[in-house]
Amino acid sequence: MYRWIVIILFLLCGFNSSFSRAQDSLDSYFVYISSVDKEIWAMNLDGSSPRQLTHDGKGQTTYQTLLAASPDGHYLAYFTDSWYIVKEGRQVQKLALLDLTTGEQSLLTNQDSTGNVVWSPDSQQLAYARYDVPTVPDYCYRWKAYVIPFEGGPSREIGHGQCSSAELRWSPDGSTILYTSKEAGGDYPQLYAMNPDGTKIRRLTDTKSGCFICYFPQWTPDGQSIVFYNHPDLYSMRSDGSDLRKLTDFQEIYNVIDVAHARYNQPDMIVTADSQTLVYVMGNPLQIVRMTLQPGGWERRTLISDITRNPQIYSHALCCLSPDESTLYYLGSVQGGDGLYALNMDLGEPYLVAAGIEQPLMVKGQG
Repeated sequence: MYRWIVIILFLLCGFNSSFSRAQDSLDSYFVYISSVDKEIWAMNLDGSSPRQLTHDGKGQTTYQTLLAASPDGHYLAYFTDSWYIVKEGRQVQKLALLDLTTGEQSLLTNQDSTGNVVWSPDSQQLAYARYDVPTVPDYCYRWKAYVIPFEGGPSREIGHGQCSSAELRWSPDGSTILYTSKEAGGDYPQLYAMNPDGTKIRRLTDTKSGCFICYFPQWTPDGQSIVFYNHPDLYSMRSDGSDLRKLTDFQEIYNVIDVAHARYNQPDMIVTADSQTLVYVMGNPLQIVRMTLQPGGWERRTLISDITRNPQIYSHALCCLSPDESTLYYLGSVQGGDGLYALNMDLGEPYLVAAGIEQPLMVKGQG
């Protein structure tokens, strides 16, 4: 009888210990690049418990860039020069994968890969872009887009473009990939869509409909709309390119010449999980604004924070919203480098979470 009591207690203790470890994986946390050693680190949402995830530099200068966490929270894709090659006199980066559970790193492709990377919604594939050396005299980047399984294997070319940064964006339902490109003979980059296999390419914007320089596209989480930057304002449209709407009025506030120079800051934006609220930062002085969806579209605006009230903060990159969407995280300039700030969406008072942070993103808990 005593032996059975001991066995039962052991099983219960073992179960509780295992549950405690699993519970940790349910919490969201940040991954980021340290501005000190250029390695990838992680920390809790309050900035505590920083921990180093990569050691690619091995005491030497290395550089990681363009982090992308899988939607299921298990993997992190990134470009690194720790597996670099020298091509045509320049150092190029490779696309790598970090298992956030085991810490195992692997090289996804031997191609030089220096564009952006996005995950499919089911976390099974990645799309990425490769840039060629800019050509003279137009100094225009040409790029090709590829899809590769997350476990590695042959890459499949799905498309190409030019004179833009590709800006691949996978739709929430997995059926469409957005990208930006300038057609041969065209004046400005426009938005396009294609199937993940590269078929059914369709143009979503054009200069005739008032799209001047269209880029920075973002899907709403419900997949029904696309929010994007149409220099110098934010616009929205349906996923098929219809119902084009202007959301901001910076063109009226600043003339085009000023907008193109130092008086104006390009925007960044986040759409809430229910697709009902748009948070964006743009303007001069810089403002963080919340815009809510109304029957006629995103119309109601609420100023959350203003550089004139918080002169020590210069926002230039929105990171993410807290899991309950009450707090906005963004990068701001602090003495000696960048810092990650948190801003309560109702109170509008920011505070510093951690300094020395580059390219932060939130890894969603696996609960």
